[in-house]
Amino acid sequence: MDDNSSSTDPLVPVQIDDIESGQLEWRRIGCFLAVTFGVSWLVAVVMYLTGGIGLESQQAFSGIRYATILLPLYMFGPAIGVIGVTRLTPRSSGRGYSRQLIH
Repeated sequence: MDDNSSSTDPLVPVQIDDIESGQLEWRRIGCFLAVTFGVSWLVAVVMYLTGGIGLESQQAFSGIRYATILLPLYMFGPAIGVIGVTRLTPRSSGRGYSRQLIH
């Protein structure tokens, strides 16, 4: 395996040349962080207001606590961030999805 950093591998979103030349897509990185932390913190606030994750958590249904419902949603924050960024923001390099909603 050679150490050729100029090859374009579709599975590697950032090439070494992009990092060395300072051409990272900071707008997309910022959008990802904003969406990811926004979703996760919003779910965390709801979880806090409903009693946390311990035995103090309120029951949503018979025997099922709010924490049981909210914890999986909390873990999907990064996935929602990736989907949001890849679908909503265009890539400056021209690589990526062809149907963005924000141009």
